[in-house]
Amino acid sequence: NNLDKIKFNDEELQKVLNSNKGILTLSTYYKYKIDSVAGLIPTIKVTVRANPTTTMADFKQVMEASTDRVKTVVKNFEFIENFKEANVSDLPSLYYNCRYSLTLANGDNMKVRNRYYMIPKGAYYISISLMDNETNEDCSDVLNNFIESLQLTR
Repeated sequence: NNLDKIKFNDEELQKVLNSNKGILTLSTYYKYKIDSVAGLIPTIKVTVRANPTTTMADFKQVMEASTDRVKTVVKNFEFIENFKEANVSDLPSLYYNCRYSLTLANGDNMKVRNRYYMIPKGAYYISISLMDNETNEDCSDVLNNFIESLQLTR
């Protein structure tokens, strides 16, 4: 019922994105309460972002370029699965899976794995990511179930 209360037309959605610097977090799901465990908490994040492209080829090129920027910020970035086409809620999408290290405040390195789905929808795209630790807490099934349950109507 709440979805019926929040029906944005394209112009309204663009205004919301512009007022949030081109990105809007729709939801974040944590496996544990933030203050209940030390270290990495597996997290699914759903965002809406401005899409500057009009074709899937251009979209893929822009997404690959954004990954190149990430490589300059994190250590040991590597693809587990490089960009590939996917289908989310019957929509053509992109997917990739990567790992990297983050340096914590105490100087320790934390290994992180991140899976991304990017679903272009005209002037915006939906980004769904799962961050977890592949060595001791694989949450792939949670992400797969989440993606399979999506019913994107707009």
